[in-house]
Amino acid sequence: MVDDRIQQSDRPSRKVLTGIAIAACGGVIALLVEYLVLQVWLAPEVKPWGSNAAQEAVGGVSADGELKDIGEQVKMTGTLTDRANDNKAALLIILVNDKEYRRVVLTKGAHESTGIDELLSDTASIAVRECLTHPTDETRDRRCRDPLTIWP
Repeated sequence: MVDDRIQQSDRPSRKVLTGIAIAACGGVIALLVEYLVLQVWLAPEVKPWGSNAAQEAVGGVSADGELKDIGEQVKMTGTLTDRANDNKAALLIILVNDKEYRRVVLTKGAHESTGIDELLSDTASIAVRECLTHPTDETRDRRCRDPLTIWP
């Protein structure tokens, strides 16, 4: 008889503890689904980038922005800025899979900037290379930094 009383008094507390455990597991599962599945579709990951990882201009040229993973593509946005009074143009070369993809040129003069807006494959390796060039002929590279890989 004593055993029956102990079991009866334990049953309601066991039900409560079981309910709490089930609710906690359900909450953990919901958080994992939201983090691993929904967040990828609803909020694309944004990764900041900067030329040569510098917060300030290197050789008078500064470029920075964001990379946004949108499905099978990467949207590269940013700004190229010429911060020096050196009578040279600023140039940012975007490299995709180690080959020149596009040149972003800034010939407006010192303390000016221009926008960067590119859509690239997310499977590609993306790098940037900043240069100082001839003020009127951007195809003549004067001085370039080493490429900096910004994706992946």
